[in-house]
Amino acid sequence: MRTVVRAEGQTKPDVEAAIAALLNGFVFDRVEYLVPANMVGFELERGQGYEHAEGGVRLVGVDGEDRIIRWFHAGNEEDLWIGLEPDPSAELCWVPEVVSVEADSWGLTSGGETVVRSSVAWQEPCPGASTVWSVRLDLTGGSVVVCLGEQDYNSKKPIYMPDCVIVIFDEQVALEYHPHHTLHSAWTVET
Repeated sequence: MRTVVRAEGQTKPDVEAAIAALLNGFVFDRVEYLVPANMVGFELERGQGYEHAEGGVRLVGVDGEDRIIRWFHAGNEEDLWIGLEPDPSAELCWVPEVVSVEADSWGLTSGGETVVRSSVAWQEPCPGASTVWSVRLDLTGGSVVVCLGEQDYNSKKPIYMPDCVIVIFDEQVALEYHPHHTLHSAWTVET
């Protein structure tokens, strides 16, 4: 499932409902980051209240199914791809040859976590295109945001980058991260 709102009738509420159906109630006991193969062994970049997930995030389900959140960038379309397994034919639109590395920073409870509620933030990267750039996951043990971005070299704060994914653990950091072309902060809005 891609999250780009298309002219052929897919509306924002349709996309939000599809994402909620996929994520809400999902139980997972492990988190992996999708990292380009040439970055394996390098320490992940961490900032105050957030860290790089590079290519994306894999929530490893207790039932054997996974949920994946990756960046997708094709021309003017910049968004998060949210689904079960990526379409191999679209591999050129994101980081090729990613490998999973364990993300031990999520601090999951021993029984796993449940996505209680998910919400998205929209952006308009170009006229006429609305895409999802951030998804907040309200979990049994707190909230986390997965969004497009990276760490600014000088300020050490999140900045918008369509071909990188960061994970934000701090609500204030997510509220302050609001690129100019986005409709809402990374924290998203209540729906």
